[in-house]
Amino acid sequence: WRQTLEQTKAHMARTPWKDSRPGHVFFGDSHVAHGRWYEDCAGLHAIRNCGLSMARIGDVTEMVSACPDRGLDSALLMCGINNLGRGETVESCALQYKNLLQKTQKDLNPRRVFVISVPPVRQSLVDEKSRLLNQKISAFNQELKILCGGTNIVFISISEAIADRAGGLREELTADGLHLNASGYRAVASIICEALTNDERTP
Repeated sequence: WRQTLEQTKAHMARTPWKDSRPGHVFFGDSHVAHGRWYEDCAGLHAIRNCGLSMARIGDVTEMVSACPDRGLDSALLMCGINNLGRGETVESCALQYKNLLQKTQKDLNPRRVFVISVPPVRQSLVDEKSRLLNQKISAFNQELKILCGGTNIVFISISEAIADRAGGLREELTADGLHLNASGYRAVASIICEALTNDERTP
């Protein structure tokens, strides 16, 4: 894993984003890596995908530091499921995320930071493990919302667009119960694109 992370960081460091428009760099785990953000936002925003499958919050923090882009219009962050899914506490994850936010602001100096809520997993009444994980995800998202108290940090909840009444990931928006499918990504991208569009209109 360490070799994969170092290779990803090295590739990122030597590959600056070439789109001349205001840049939006999206950091995170597989939820980010598998997305077609540029395409799903119809090319309206210059979104660079810097996601890495299996990345934890600490790994994303390292990737932020390796990014060569500076003075961004915005940095977008979505991670934490790999920490929570491996048994880390909500409190520990929140502390790591706080460090990620500080590192993002210090190293990249974006005009705005968008924190995207962690998506739930699919659950059923007979699946206690997924239900408990979704409880942790919900609690963690509440902590993220609290962390976004800075003037240039915005929390974006995607739960309403992808969760069912029980709080689990809607069955039609996932293929494996964890990752979004094409329809799920379009639903999330719509929310993110709208947030970026509204932010650009803000004086």
